[in-house]
Amino acid sequence: MKNLLLFSALLVLLPALRAGDLAEAQVPAVIVNHVKQQYPKAGPIEWDFDKDDGVYEAEFRIDGFEHDLEFTPAGERVYSKIEIPVSSLPAAVTAYVTTHHPKAKILGAKHIVKGDRQMYDVGISEGPFWKKKHKNLYLDEQGVVVSK
Repeated sequence: MKNLLLFSALLVLLPALRAGDLAEAQVPAVIVNHVKQQYPKAGPIEWDFDKDDGVYEAEFRIDGFEHDLEFTPAGERVYSKIEIPVSSLPAAVTAYVTTHHPKAKILGAKHIVKGDRQMYDVGISEGPFWKKKHKNLYLDEQGVVVSK
């Protein structure tokens, strides 16, 4: 009985103890306002602070697509990773995949902006069904492979 009570208490308290989660009121207003103005259709926004990088993080979904944003305490956006429809990939990116991985299936895509660098993270699956290999390709808008 004692163990059941302890387990029940942990189930209730564990979500509140997740490291780094912030209430919106703990995030600088300049960041909150920016996110709400730029993404008015955002679902519930999860806020966090990354102590290692010193940035505030916002995570939310719009129409089922995940958005991850990072901001300095002053409100400057330094990173974004936004899930996009595969059909939105630049033609050069799609051409690279079909040329270099002709039997691959594109599973998903994300548009990443870090500083002045833009790239696409393209998740692919290739190989026979019994030994499928999943990997991510990182390409610029011209379809050139770049490092993360």
